[in-house]
This record gives sequence, C-alpha cells and structure tokens, in this order.
Amino acid sequence: MIHNTRQDNAYRELADAGLDSLVCYDSVSLRWLTGFSGSTATCIVNVSEATTTLIVDPRYTASVVAMVERSGAGTKVIEAETRADGLKIIGEHAKGKVGLVSSNVTLAEANQLTRAGIEFESLETDPLLGLRLIKDDAELANMRAALAAAEEGFIAAAKVLEQSGSTEIGVRSALESGMLAAGAEEVGFSTIVASGPNSLSPHSTPTDRVIEDGEFVIIDFGGAVNGYKSDTSRTLWRGELSADQVKVYEAVETALQRATAAIAPGATYGQVKEAADEVLIGAGYGDYMLHPFGHNIGLEAHERPYFTTAAPDGDTELVAGHVVALEPAVYVPEVGGVRIENLIAVTNDGCEVMNSLPVNPV
Repeated sequence: MIHNTRQDNAYRELADAGLDSLVCYDSVSLRWLTGFSGSTATCIVNVSEATTTLIVDPRYTASVVAMVERSGAGTKVIEAETRADGLKIIGEHAKGKVGLVSSNVTLAEANQLTRAGIEFESLETDPLLGLRLIKDDAELANMRAALAAAEEGFIAAAKVLEQSGSTEIGVRSALESGMLAAGAEEVGFSTIVASGPNSLSPHSTPTDRVIEDGEFVIIDFGGAVNGYKSDTSRTLWRGELSADQVKVYEAVETALQRATAAIAPGATYGQVKEAADEVLIGAGYGDYMLHPFGHNIGLEAHERPYFTTAAPDGDTELVAGHVVALEPAVYVPEVGGVRIENLIAVTNDGCEVMNSLPVNPV
C-alpha cells in the first residue's frame, strides 16, 4: 500500500501549493507515484477528486495494469489511441488550477495542450520532488541492495587492478559483471575508471590504457535495484605514491569526513558544502574542484538539491529520510585526480554512512 500513501501525500502537497491538478510527463515521478516503470505515459493527479490517472498506449495496457496492481495503488488506467485522444482525456480529468512542470515537456507538447483548451500554470520544479526525496523503508531497502551489489562488483574490480597490465576497460568489465552477478538488476550509470592522466577528467570514459604503478585510478560506480540507484567513488593505486599525491588524497579524505560530520536534520546543503570547502581550499586546492560536491539520489542517480552554497539548493535544509552522495574531489595537473564518494542516509539525529567498503580500501 506504499503507493496509496504516496498518492495521498501528493494530494496534500499539491493542495498546499495551491494546485487543483497536476499533469505529469516525468517517468521518474510516474514510477514513484504509481509503480509504472515504462518510458511513455501521462499522469493526471486530481486533488479535489483524489484520483491519479495514467493515460497509456493501448499496446501496453495489460503490462501497465499489471504494474499498477502490483503497486497496490488505486490508479486509473485509460487508453488513448491517438494524441488527440490523450489531450481529450487530460481535459476531462485535469480540473481547476492545473500545474505542468515545464522542464518535462517539449514546446510542441505545451502548445498542443494550449490548443486543446487546457489552461495550465508552468512550474519550474516538480512539486512531487520534495516527497520523493524522503525515502521510505522500501526505497531504502532497494538502495541498500543496489549498493551491496555494486560494492561486490568493486571488490572484483580491485582484484583485477592489482594485476600488472590491467586496463581501464578490463577493470570496468570486472566491476559491472561482478555487480550484476551480486544482484544488481542493471548498472546505475556509466561506470568511470580513470587512471593516470585520465583521472584529471571528472567524466572520463574507460579506455584500453594500461594502468601503471604509482598513479591514481578513480572508480565511480553504482548499481540499480527496482529502479533505485547507488553511487560510490573510490580512488585506488598500485605501488607507491609521491608526497604530493599523498597530500591530495588525505585532503579529499578529510573533506569527506568533515562534510559527513556536518550532516544532520536542519543543516543546510550549503553548510555541508562549506565544511568540505574549508578543508580543500585551506589545503590549496580551491582551483582544482571541477564539479559539484554532491547530490541527492534515488530513482535518479542525481536528484536535487545539490550541495552548493548557491540558492535555492544551498539554503535547503536536510531532512531525515534524504539519501545523499557526498563526492569531494580535486584534479591537480601533474599529480592526478582524487574522488571519494559515500552514500549517506540522513537520520533523525544525524546520519548513517551506508557503504560497507572502507574509504581507503588499498
């Protein structure tokens, strides 16, 4: 009955936002709200009637109904053979002040709604996102399973890395096959294995480069179970590091520790970011922080709010039930890149590091 509760919460959230209905095209919010995991459908949430309706292509009706029934929610499923049919159904079910998340529709789709006489208010953010951020027990269980499988894959990858002559692609292959064998249903996102000079690129794609002793190897990886993602990064090496490399690694590790200690309900995302910045900037690496420090995670690998000092995300308070990925990183030319990332659940009195892997597993 989890999805029934989610729909009840959605009705209250939309009412608080002054909306009578929501037209939703976003596949992630659709899955969260109804249990529908397909790629194409339209959802109408009607507050006054307390109904949630899915408009689907008739070719997929049977599978959609099965998904919805498994979710336990009382979602209506209506077929629409043509786009015009779908617009007519939207007009019949979306009443009063109708919200539409502008980033989830194309200009053509918005124009079609207007031509069909459906008046809507354009919303900058999804009003369901705040509800999605607070993970229930079932969601946490899925994320723990995704994380456990991914970490098993990492252990397999680390063994390959220990071998002289190993390549980035070889390490990735071992990691992804290992996590799938351990229970992940799919890879959560494109795995990064970046060694030596490639470690200086935050989103490097694995190559056939042979990994050498004495260089950093960033591995960024995650699995997925029932659509829920995990996200972890570790930086490994073979052999000995230089003094400059040790300094970089220790600064990033300390930044992760300080930021983790700052996580608790009521703390802002900006305050957590500042805790890490104090370490990294103080160590002289302020010019080498090339990507956001962290983010929420769930059905999407990256969900807002992000850890930033800029509004509005930076002013947002952490809430028990949020699950976040903290990923301090620096990329120093001639030294290498280091990224260390943990998955962290915000609890009533602080936080829980969900990872079992040590931060420095070498």
